[in-house]
Amino acid sequence: MGHCGFLLWVETGHIGDSNLHKTQLSESQLSCAPVKAPDIATKVLWIASLGSFLSSVTSSIVGVILPKMASSMGVGIVEIQWVMLLPLVVISSFLVPFGHAADTYGHKRIYAFGAFLGFLGALGCALAPGFSSLLLFRGVQGLGASAAMACAPALISLSVEPNKRGRYLGLTSAALYVGLAAGPPLGGFLEQYLGYRAVFVLQAVFSSGLFILTTKYMPELRKGEGRLLNTHVLCSLVFALFIAFVVLAVT
Repeated sequence: MGHCGFLLWVETGHIGDSNLHKTQLSESQLSCAPVKAPDIATKVLWIASLGSFLSSVTSSIVGVILPKMASSMGVGIVEIQWVMLLPLVVISSFLVPFGHAADTYGHKRIYAFGAFLGFLGALGCALAPGFSSLLLFRGVQGLGASAAMACAPALISLSVEPNKRGRYLGLTSAALYVGLAAGPPLGGFLEQYLGYRAVFVLQAVFSSGLFILTTKYMPELRKGEGRLLNTHVLCSLVFALFIAFVVLAVT
């Protein structure tokens, strides 16, 4: 039987008797017992909170290691600031495009893609031989963080009952600010005892864990439309370019 959570009505009577008696059977009397669904909302909350935490740590953790990185790579303090600024520019520019991509291809797929980009970017930063390659992979990290931040609120909204949605969204936002606060002391500790590259190694480890958790435990809450609308793509790209130019103009 496809669904067990219904009431079965059985009609009984005799031939020639116009009076039919209806008997209502409860769920306990049915042959198949209802199966308890897994707590999808809790799984989504933990995975979305981890993604929000990593998205904020991506920017906040590198602030205290900039002087060490500048001396190690032979660049000035003005140039090295782009290690922290570039992911912020990328995040603000691609939130809308990734949100549209999530509606098109599915939120789970884009969220996992963001975690994978975060892993590639962090690993590339840890192994970067020079300043240019470091900036390139920091941009990749920003793309991953942007995808995660675009999908996290939608994942919560699709998996949580309306009367609990505000609390779950608040917990996800709290994880983001915990990442902002935990980044500087964590980065300073790793730089002092293990070197600045350990900061990116740790991010790569957490991003790989997020990718595994997303692909294995995150349910597909709603499938995407499966097609891109040209007007939406064009508007998203124009918005991304506009935000990028605005941020670059004020920095």
